[in-house]
Amino acid sequence: MSDSNASARGHNSSELDLSLALDADLLLADLRADTTALATRTTELGAAFARFRDANADGIPNDAVLAKAGDFVRQLSAHITAVDARRTNIKGPVLAAQRAIDGFFKANLAEPIESAKVAVTRSIEAYQRQRREEAAQLAREAAALQRAEQARLAIEAQRLAAEAERQDSAALMDAALEVESRATAAAAPVVTAPPAPVRSDYGTTVGTRVGPWKVRVTNIALVPVQYLVINDAVLIATAKTNELIAAGEQPIPGVEFYRETRAAIR
Repeated sequence: MSDSNASARGHNSSELDLSLALDADLLLADLRADTTALATRTTELGAAFARFRDANADGIPNDAVLAKAGDFVRQLSAHITAVDARRTNIKGPVLAAQRAIDGFFKANLAEPIESAKVAVTRSIEAYQRQRREEAAQLAREAAALQRAEQARLAIEAQRLAAEAERQDSAALMDAALEVESRATAAAAPVVTAPPAPVRSDYGTTVGTRVGPWKVRVTNIALVPVQYLVINDAVLIATAKTNELIAAGEQPIPGVEFYRETRAAIR
């Protein structure tokens, strides 16, 4: 394949392939070799935990065992820290490479086209909004004419009905009922149809779609209580600064302030 054809496809004829450098099986073998000491320590601590669990199946019996349990937690924490440090150290170059790849594609290839796509889409939506506004205006004008025609027909029906009663004329009464029926039909609402989709010569269809529901609050005082959300952040800030809460009191009706107590091992 020629270079011009490869360029036309959007990439080079010799594609970059990182699968060999990042082969999962080889990587796992290297990881096992690199973390031999950590794996040994994991096994030792696992066995120590099994002994602790068996020896204290009914719970910690006294302060002496409690102190030893605290020492054990510190050993476990230190090992977790060591494992995470090694993982972070090994993965650092991979993350840096990932950021470099993502940044290159985003800044050099994707973002310029994404900006163009957004600009064209906004132009399309602006045109569609204009069409909808024009259609809505036509609908409002048609509705106004329809209301006027309904009013005229209603008056005409009343006039014919009165004349039919005065003349005792069945024909006039039939005419009044027919006009009244036309007045009722004229009261039907005018429905605005969305603009018809437009199809390009290349088969692209440009239409409209209804997005997800959204809401905006126009008057929060009128919103029913079941739709209001408690502001946890404000309540927590209040708990940190309110002297009554610090003293163990509950000064806000319907709200309980409390603090959980957990083991502190240093």
